[in-house]
Amino acid sequence: MIPTILYSALWLVIGVAAAYAFIWSIRKNAELTTPEKKTSGLALIGLGAFLRLVLMGVLMYLALKMRALYALLFVLSFTITHFLLLFRMRKSTAEEIKLTEEHDA
Repeated sequence: MIPTILYSALWLVIGVAAAYAFIWSIRKNAELTTPEKKTSGLALIGLGAFLRLVLMGVLMYLALKMRALYALLFVLSFTITHFLLLFRMRKSTAEEIKLTEEHDA
């Protein structure tokens, strides 16, 4: 019983950490992409997406190998955290745009 609870908590934490890492990776790739480096920027974005896909596959495989419940917890925690981070990022970007428009006016 206790190992199941501990492993469940571990996979919840791994899902949250993966969501933060994925968002961080996407933001860094976007920041590194400039109009001057369009081709290399696109390659970097593609490589980053591929690495994130592989990492997600490995984590899902490990979770499923242990128990289907852990994979479900991982996916749920990843999805919820990813959604909340994107919502927060969208909200802060909208506020930055609004402040910039007010400052320019």
